[in-house]
Amino acid sequence: MSIEKITIVGPFSPYRGGIATHTTRLFTELGTTVNVDAEAYRNPFPKWLYPGKHQGDLNMHPDCIPNIHYDLSYHLPGAWGRVASRIIQNKTDAVIIPWWTFFFAPHYGYLCKRLRRHKIPIIFLCHNLFDHESARWKKWLSLKALGQGTAFIFHSAEEQALARRHFPSKASLLFPHPIYDQFFQRDVSSSDTSTIQLLCFGLVRPYKGLDTLITALETYPIKAHLTVAGEWWNGQTDLYKRCKVLEQQGRLTLIDHYITDEVAEQLFAESHCVILPYKKATNSGVLAHAIHMGKPAIATQTGAFPQCINSEKTGLLVPPDDPAKLTKAIQQIQTMYAEGHDFTPAIESMASIMSWDAFADDISEFIPKIRINL
Repeated sequence: MSIEKITIVGPFSPYRGGIATHTTRLFTELGTTVNVDAEAYRNPFPKWLYPGKHQGDLNMHPDCIPNIHYDLSYHLPGAWGRVASRIIQNKTDAVIIPWWTFFFAPHYGYLCKRLRRHKIPIIFLCHNLFDHESARWKKWLSLKALGQGTAFIFHSAEEQALARRHFPSKASLLFPHPIYDQFFQRDVSSSDTSTIQLLCFGLVRPYKGLDTLITALETYPIKAHLTVAGEWWNGQTDLYKRCKVLEQQGRLTLIDHYITDEVAEQLFAESHCVILPYKKATNSGVLAHAIHMGKPAIATQTGAFPQCINSEKTGLLVPPDDPAKLTKAIQQIQTMYAEGHDFTPAIESMASIMSWDAFADDISEFIPKIRINL
């Protein structure tokens, strides 16, 4: 059974953040082999819910992608009905919906009910089943919405196993988070690793474990310089002050705002190692960037990190929330550099199995299988 059309519903560029980047890249890659419609958000979140600089309504934004409908908004219920009708009229073979937060449970629950009446399969592409800081009622809302779907796609085996406990009869596809390849691969890091250059990149949220890394730098004699780059989630005043103290000591560079692709490319290129000290994780676009840029990574043994880091070849894995083990890993990477270790072959091998075209091919093979069971 061949597929002719797929519809993707979710955030797209120019909306910022990893989910929008992922959705846009998937739209482009699937579009090389099949007709793909896109239904995008014009305004996903209210200002009070979004921790960084709010982008407002994207409907008339000059960087909107041509031929994409930017009609969906969290506060325009009528738009969801119009989008549902358009998807049904266009006779799509499947709808892919990125999922990462309970906030969209009512919206997607309504959309799924409309589409299911017309036997259109809905595939939730789950970046994480539940919010990272999640209450019981949020999990309940998430499960109600996800239960309306036909099947799932995961980048994390841990999340796939969690979903199977809640939805044992639903099919799922597992594929590692594809590498982000919009950066040019170039290395301008210093050959002097007596002070190792570490990069902690992305939105700063409590579950990402920056506090553990800062404790390591404060407590142990590490010859390292850390760059912390990204917008900050609200309510981390004490941690921010600790970062400023290390910055005054010349041991840390703090870039506390949204990072453009051009600046991000430079930061990755200049670093020796990318560090992800997450307390818990599902998957990470930051690790996908690191692999594309040929950089080893230190990450915790959580989520999809063990799938994407070959210990002592492409980086190191440490237990979550353990400053001593994190320190030892930083020093080990530093020693490996000093001894002339070349991380490149193993990282390139990992990158070769994390391509967007392979991901798109797997999705194209997955959809006909779930359509048979409708």
